[in-house]
Amino acid sequence: MIEVLAPVRADHDQRWTLDCLTELHQREPIHVHLLSVQPHYSGHVRMFLSPHWIHEAQQEDGQQELAPMSRELQARGIPHDCNVVEGRSAEQIALFAREHHCAQIVMGPPAPGHLSDRIFGSLNHQVEQLMQQAGEACVVR
Repeated sequence: MIEVLAPVRADHDQRWTLDCLTELHQREPIHVHLLSVQPHYSGHVRMFLSPHWIHEAQQEDGQQELAPMSRELQARGIPHDCNVVEGRSAEQIALFAREHHCAQIVMGPPAPGHLSDRIFGSLNHQVEQLMQQAGEACVVR
């Protein structure tokens, strides 16, 4: 069974991702790791909220973000699990893929025109660079 990582992001086409995962599943058995990366709360927020409350809020937000994709995968009979992590998106996606021995990362095409993409490169490109730097053979699409 091939391990596939599918980060869920509001700025990526989730229909494209679902279609890609369905196509992969039809070719060979896969297991999908859905991933929500929640950003760090700023120091100002952390001054007023307990670490436990922040962790619980991020887990809840992440599970809500993953729920629609999870329902679609379940309806299509594609085995999957849901995961929520905190941190910077590119680094957390690459780390998760390495730790779970994912052969592919299915992210979908990025939305055009983000200023940060022009400065730092698209998230897809950043993840691809991190995987290459780690010496991991992983297809990012």
